[in-house]
Amino acid sequence: AKCTKGIEDAPLLTDLLTGLPNGFQLYLMFEQIAMDASRYDYPLALFFFSLDDVKTIRRTWGQISGDEALRATVAYLTRQLRETDLMVRYAGDEFVMLNPKMNLEQAEALRSRLQDELDHFRFAVRTDTEIPLEVSMGVAVYPADGTQLESLLSIAEWRMREDRELRSAVRHNIKNISVL
Repeated sequence: AKCTKGIEDAPLLTDLLTGLPNGFQLYLMFEQIAMDASRYDYPLALFFFSLDDVKTIRRTWGQISGDEALRATVAYLTRQLRETDLMVRYAGDEFVMLNPKMNLEQAEALRSRLQDELDHFRFAVRTDTEIPLEVSMGVAVYPADGTQLESLLSIAEWRMREDRELRSAVRHNIKNISVL
C-alpha cells in the first residue's frame, strides 16, 4: 500500500457548499488578524449572522432551494466585502465576518445597510416565486468587547439572537397591523 500523508489528511479548510473558508480556518486566522489589530491599534469588528428562514425554505421548497438561498446570500455579502475582510461559514446557516479597521459605529451602519438590502433582495425559489433573504446579525468589536475569539463569538451571537427576536416581532406586528 502506498503511504500518502499530506494535504488529503489535513482538515478541510473550505466549506464545500459556499466555497468560503470554514470555522476551522477562522480559528487558524483569528490570532494573526487580532495581533495585527493590537499591534497597529485599530478595532476589529466581528459579525455573526444567519439566514433567518433557511429551515422554512428547505421545508417548503426543498434542500436544494435552501442551499441556493445560502449561496445567494453569500454571493451578495461577498461582493460587499473589502479586500481585507474575511467571511467564513461557521456552522450550518451561521456565518462570521471579520472586518479590520471597523469600529462599532461603522459596523452597526454596515449591518443596517446589509440587512436592509437583503430584506429587499428577491430570491427566486421557483420561476414564479420570489422571497426575501432576511438575515439576523450581531456585532462584537475587538478589543472593546473582548480579545479572545470565543468571547467575541459569544457576544456577537447573543446580539444576533436579540436582533432576530426584534426583527421577528417587528414583522409580526406589521402583519397584524396590515390585517386590521
